[in-house]
Amino acid sequence: MPRYIYLLHANDESESDITPTHEKTEILTKMLEYNKALSEAGLFFFADGFRSSNEGARVIFSDSKTTNVQNGPFDREGLIRGFWVVRAKDLDEAVAWAKKVPVEDTVIEVRRLGEIEDFQDAMTEDLKRQFEGVGAKAAENAKAA
Repeated sequence: MPRYIYLLHANDESESDITPTHEKTEILTKMLEYNKALSEAGLFFFADGFRSSNEGARVIFSDSKTTNVQNGPFDREGLIRGFWVVRAKDLDEAVAWAKKVPVEDTVIEVRRLGEIEDFQDAMTEDLKRQFEGVGAKAAENAKAA
């Protein structure tokens, strides 16, 4: 089953650096209920959120020899505040579940993630084994975290 990512775009509140208070308990409860439903449907893979871009940086690649670092905060346009990785039979199912996310005043972008199989023409058996080995190690690291 294909994997999709839900990219939750930032809004003024998520970029405000305001620490969540008890007023946010209802939102967190709704988000937990959504994640449970997604999990019970066998679709939930992983989700997380980002802190304000004030605590971030961008590494900008100009050419093969030059990189620049730009420290946050960044203009809100195009910023991502959180994400889910889900499995769904197709884009329609992924979108149907994304429409249930309990958020307001934002955008959720739904994108299909690439799989090793998408690169079959460029993938040698040795390269495929190496990618799978890295994936297995990443899963092991996630369990240890």
